[in-house]
Amino acid sequence: MPSGAFSTSSLFDADGDDLDSDAAASRQRQLSRIASAHSLGERETEVLEVLLHSGSASDVARKLVIANGTAKSHIRHVYRKLGIHGREELFAMFDAFPPKGEHRE
Repeated sequence: MPSGAFSTSSLFDADGDDLDSDAAASRQRQLSRIASAHSLGERETEVLEVLLHSGSASDVARKLVIANGTAKSHIRHVYRKLGIHGREELFAMFDAFPPKGEHRE
């Protein structure tokens, strides 16, 4: 992986979360399946994972080191490709992830 690149697998298994490795692997497989089924690009998949982990555009911008406006644009693209309109629908697709308002830090 190039220096400074973001690793999507890091969010659920190496950042201090209390998820066991089986749960983290299951979530990663679910994310990969949905990203593939909806033709999400690599960056869109990264955005999706951050959204599922923390749920905010500002977190996407901070974690992916991009401008907040760019994060919002990526989020709109992800939502459009998934055929959803907001976080509640997103979390409904990924019922194993925390609901709106719950953040894992």
